Amino acid sequence: MNIQQIKSQISLSSYLKEQGYLPARKVGIQLAYHSPFRKEEDPSFFVNDQKGVWYDHGEGKGGTVIDLAMQLHNLSLSEVIRHFNRGNFSKGRKEDATDEIKKEIAAVEVLQVQALGKNQALTDYLESRGIYQEAIKSGILKEVYYKININDAEKRYFGVGWQNEASGWEVSSKYSKICLLGKGISKTFKSALNPNIGKIAVFESMFDYLSALKLDWVKEHDHVIVLNSTALVSAFRKELGKYTSLREINCYFDNDKSGDIATTMLELFASKNNIQFRDMRSSYKEVKDINEHLSIRNYSVGYGR
Repeated sequence: MNIQQIKSQISLSSYLKEQGYLPARKVGIQLAYHSPFRKEEDPSFFVNDQKGVWYDHGEGKGGTVIDLAMQLHNLSLSEVIRHFNRGNFSKGRKEDATDEIKKEIAAVEVLQVQALGKNQALTDYLESRGIYQEAIKSGILKEVYYKININDAEKRYFGVGWQNEASGWEVSSKYSKICLLGKGISKTFKSALNPNIGKIAVFESMFDYLSALKLDWVKEHDHVIVLNSTALVSAFRKELGKYTSLREINCYFDNDKSGDIATTMLELFASKNNIQFRDMRSSYKEVKDINEHLSIRNYSVGYGR
């Protein structure tokens, strides 16, 4: 597909759905979302599928599905074209996609949240990732059971999940990864304005944080922030301005293009604010992320799966 084909064949609502974002409500002919670029209580990101455009009132900018993918994944124009041609994205008339997504508004419901250890499939999943004991000990991960109504058909799912700052749930299982009820970062400490925070460790995913715990790269009492998506790095930089005592940032992002860009953005922030910045990716440069590094290490010593 070329640029025009992408814009005409892939609707914004379908693309956002496949990235894990569902609308909060319908406003006229538009769909209102919580912005995928930052934490917010009231949805300010609006999509008009009939015109194929979006506008983020919080940032004061918008565009087409091309612009959205470029900003969401930190891609260039040529990279985003390859992104769409490699992916298996929903196609079809925009009005069809809008009609479908309307039926999903408020159709996601978290049914139950409980401690780990009751669902054997989820226990096996975490053990296969090498982080079951760390997940249990941290108390951050839960068993999350939820349902989604699509075209009046109810489907029920479960996964391991953790809550983010937008009161949403980041849920992962052997078969899928999804964000329920709002995208946001996650913290391992409660006070966002704690004056005693001098050092933080920043991770892209919760599984990487738990892997780092197992590898003894971080401690349970450390101040840790999990972005849950590098698309939130811009909003995160603004929040970092609140940490007036911050003197050191240790960054553990993925070894890929989006990880490179997000790392550079945080490094520039640190440099401007006289904060020591450490890119920790040299510790796992042979693989994409820390959890993969842990898996290889486990195999090498003979106790992984």
